Amino acid sequence: MERILALMFITFFLQLLYPNITQLLYLDPNKVSEVWRFVTNIFVHGSLSHLFFNAFTLAMFAPYLERSVGKREFYTVFFASGVAASLLYLFGCYMHIIRPAPALGASGAIYGVLGALAALAPNATILLFGFIPMRLRDAVVVWAITEFLLMFQSDGIAHLAHLGGLIYGFIYMSVR
Repeated sequence: MERILALMFITFFLQLLYPNITQLLYLDPNKVSEVWRFVTNIFVHGSLSHLFFNAFTLAMFAPYLERSVGKREFYTVFFASGVAASLLYLFGCYMHIIRPAPALGASGAIYGVLGALAALAPNATILLFGFIPMRLRDAVVVWAITEFLLMFQSDGIAHLAHLGGLIYGFIYMSVR
């Protein structure tokens, strides 16, 4: 997990130094033949607050998953969820469910971590929004419904990608 966080911060630093790098790394619905974008989009972020909230969420949940399944399987969940998030996002773009726009950030992969944890430890208690105690499986249902409803808004957030990562992480951990 520490390596992922380091890559996120290094990439953001490079984005600040070389602003054009962002366009080379984010997921562009018009450039799907550039397959590296399915992974590199995880590491680029649109702002410091975007990076901070993704890093904070990853730091809160990833250690538990990593300790439970080991580093190798953690990395598999993280990266495969990120790719699955990108694929569902592109599917939504091509099916005209959402408007095509570049997508970037680790959120889809992080939602995959949350989905995997919900399958692994559904009765674990978390504090939803920082103060509402809730079982993890119930929190994931709330997040899934929220992301589904929000995906129809044009708010610049790839809600469908979040949903894709969440679903993938949950299914992966459920069938492993």
